[in-house]
Amino acid sequence: MANPQKENGHIDIANEIADKLCSYRLSGEEWQVLWVILRKTYGWQKKEDWISLSQFATLTLIKKPNIVRALKKLTDKNIVIKKDNAVINTDNANGSYYAFNKDYDSWKPLSKKITLSKKIMPVIKKDNPALSKKIPTINNTTKDNNKERNIKERNIKERKIIFNNKTFKFENIPKEKVDKWTDAFPNLKVEQELKRMEAWLAANPSKHKKNYEKFIVNWLARGGNKNGKSRQGFSRFVPISAGNYREEGLDANAGEW
Repeated sequence: MANPQKENGHIDIANEIADKLCSYRLSGEEWQVLWVILRKTYGWQKKEDWISLSQFATLTLIKKPNIVRALKKLTDKNIVIKKDNAVINTDNANGSYYAFNKDYDSWKPLSKKITLSKKIMPVIKKDNPALSKKIPTINNTTKDNNKERNIKERNIKERKIIFNNKTFKFENIPKEKVDKWTDAFPNLKVEQELKRMEAWLAANPSKHKKNYEKFIVNWLARGGNKNGKSRQGFSRFVPISAGNYREEGLDANAGEW
């Protein structure tokens, strides 16, 4: 179990600076690199110190190119001051003098969070794929397009039977349901009836349904009688001149169905 003690070394930071750092937005790598600078300077009661990239890499476990990028961001924000003109007597001269800038009034103000259009996102993804994942985008599609897309996605997800207003055909009808309807209505040609339904829906766009499976079943049910026979041919018409029919015992007025 870790048991750090102040007597073994500590970093003194004014509360005023700590409060300012709490409200300043930095990336994870920037924070790690900044803590290395604080450790190597304030941790040794120094205002500045020479720090090599190898030291940064050892303490942060970050790759050197990422460290260089984080240092540049910190210096651009004027949180860290870099001095390259110092002469260092060391075999590893791949480093610089760094100091923490406690004058927070001179820190570069943070830019406001922005959202970028989808047209810009491909360019960002090409230049910096890791950064593009963190940037929200603005959906430039209209509400109608959003609604249509959401309905289509929901229908596909639920495999709900729909009627395509462009092709005038049913979609998402599984073969198992067609077979089931064929068994339930043996005297009807189900596939032909489906085509009739599509023609009727195409001619009556104002009467489209929310539940097309129920619509199909009701249509097929109206196509037969209780005995399972098609109602076609059961209509009865008595012509105007109905004398002959009356002689045959048909009790109906002329012109009746």
